[in-house]
Amino acid sequence: MSQERPEDRGLTPQDVADRLKISRGQVYSLVHSGKLKGRRVGFGIANIRILESDLAAFLDAALIEPPESTRAVIKTCRPRRLDPAEELYGPVPDYFGDDVRF
Repeated sequence: MSQERPEDRGLTPQDVADRLKISRGQVYSLVHSGKLKGRRVGFGIANIRILESDLAAFLDAALIEPPESTRAVIKTCRPRRLDPAEELYGPVPDYFGDDVRF
């Protein structure tokens, strides 16, 4: 559970949506799915607040790390070599299966 600090401010879903440049509905979906922590204030399904520390934790968890080396990415992304017929006419359908060769 996150620790509330005096500088932690409760943000409305619209504030969070503006910061993340997403819709307010997406913020509600993140909260209700449990990916983003929110606190209910008052009555009603739409009365929630998200602490700034919870938003920061959500963003830290969503961080995408770059690959360790680009060489591995280039090696795995290399396209397969085409058959000369495929270069001229595109993919050749395999009507007879892998067992039959002409």
